[in-house]
Amino acid sequence: MRSKKNRNWMLEIIFFSIILFSGCQKNIENTTELLTLPIVTGTISNSLTFIGNVASSQSSELTWRTTGVVEEVLTSLGNSVEEGQVLAGLEVESVPAEVPNAEISFIEAQDALSDLQISETAKAQAYKDLRDKEVALRDAKLFAEGLKYPVASQEDIDAAKKVMDGAKDAYENAATEYQSVILRDHLDEQKKSLYQTLQDTLNSYAKAYDLWLYDVNNTSEKTKEQAAADIKVAEAAYEQALKTFKTYAKGFPRDKDLKPAQQTLADTQENYGKRYIAADISGTVTMINARPGDYVTKGTVAIRIDNLDRIFIPINISEIDIVKIENGQEADVILDSVAEKTFKGIVYKVSRQGDESNNSVSFETFVEIMDPDNSIKVGMTAEIHIILEKKSGVMLTASNAIYKENDQFYLEILKDGNRKKIPVLTGMTDGTITEISSAEISEGDLAIVPSTDSHLLSELGLPNAELQEDSGTLPSPFSNHMNDQEASDANFALSEPTFQTTPISISKN
Repeated sequence: MRSKKNRNWMLEIIFFSIILFSGCQKNIENTTELLTLPIVTGTISNSLTFIGNVASSQSSELTWRTTGVVEEVLTSLGNSVEEGQVLAGLEVESVPAEVPNAEISFIEAQDALSDLQISETAKAQAYKDLRDKEVALRDAKLFAEGLKYPVASQEDIDAAKKVMDGAKDAYENAATEYQSVILRDHLDEQKKSLYQTLQDTLNSYAKAYDLWLYDVNNTSEKTKEQAAADIKVAEAAYEQALKTFKTYAKGFPRDKDLKPAQQTLADTQENYGKRYIAADISGTVTMINARPGDYVTKGTVAIRIDNLDRIFIPINISEIDIVKIENGQEADVILDSVAEKTFKGIVYKVSRQGDESNNSVSFETFVEIMDPDNSIKVGMTAEIHIILEKKSGVMLTASNAIYKENDQFYLEILKDGNRKKIPVLTGMTDGTITEISSAEISEGDLAIVPSTDSHLLSELGLPNAELQEDSGTLPSPFSNHMNDQEASDANFALSEPTFQTTPISISKN
């Protein structure tokens, strides 16, 4: 495919030349009509072509789970929805009795589980209170013990106090983080890690506290007496917290108590939820097969959701061609319904496992459209050209303009009203256009062609101008063109011209 370049100067070339050659007009003898196209410089690629259908990266068809009459549809085509969002519902009077009855069971199950969780929360709070009282008792004992140690300088005391305060803050932060996972009914890695951190910070706090007590100076007897009294108060508080915590140990819900309640809630929620359609993925609503008042049955598709963040085209490639395909290759994608635009694609994934069918093996491959727009719809038919090789800045001409004689390829160039046969070397071709090279040919030279069409003009990057039909037969050398163009195909029938051309008379010889 030739790249789109600025070729305004090329438009000034009259690339459709009508040359009278062999009796096409009454007052000019030995002339007939010839068709020419300019030699261009551009890009050509070699590609493999496949057909596929547009698909989203993730899709889901939501079906009704019971029979009934649609009460409401809470979304529209093209709307973005989130996972868990309710999209439609059935009239409660129209569904089987067990569905609305499940609502009562659902509420009861919610309450039962809530009661268990409240009890668990209370136990967790009692456990925290017990731990706090235990720390307070230890602090009181350590403080009293520290009063027995020698006197330190005020600088040492201040430094020890700073370390102790930091250790205390670390412990309190660890206790807060552990509190957030203490209600979990299983011991996962995070819970174990936070508990270990709690223990470590508690030990660090205790050590810092010991050092601070060691450095405390000028302790009076009154202070020592107060410290002893504080120990007794802390002991009493601890005993009371322990007694309270033990009351939760009896009959408190364990895992085997919580799990049945959780399962009952899930079961009743499933039955209660049969009235509704809820999104199971986040994405865009691409189909709605439900209207208020419709009677629906179990299993009927109601709504389709597609995640359109990424657009893919799955294709099946034969084992012969799959060796030429790899991730990252560029592709041109043309949709049947948006034929005027070519989308850019990339080979995203090539299956490593082939599927055998009818004695042939194919490999599923995904091409991602890199520049999608709102014109693309899931399910559209697409033509994919996976580019195997590309050349830029080379001279190009129509493949049917080249013919072969005695193992040499030639072009006929029209210059100054004369036809000139010029040998050329050919390179890459896509069947429609071909790379050529010759010291005698330059960009803009007019090559004689047997026929043309809009596809050829597009490949060469030329305007899709058209000519009025006229009779005439092209000379026989075109019967040997690269694409085996027959002489009879040289007669062309094109519609009204979009710009003027000038007839040129030359000798048949």
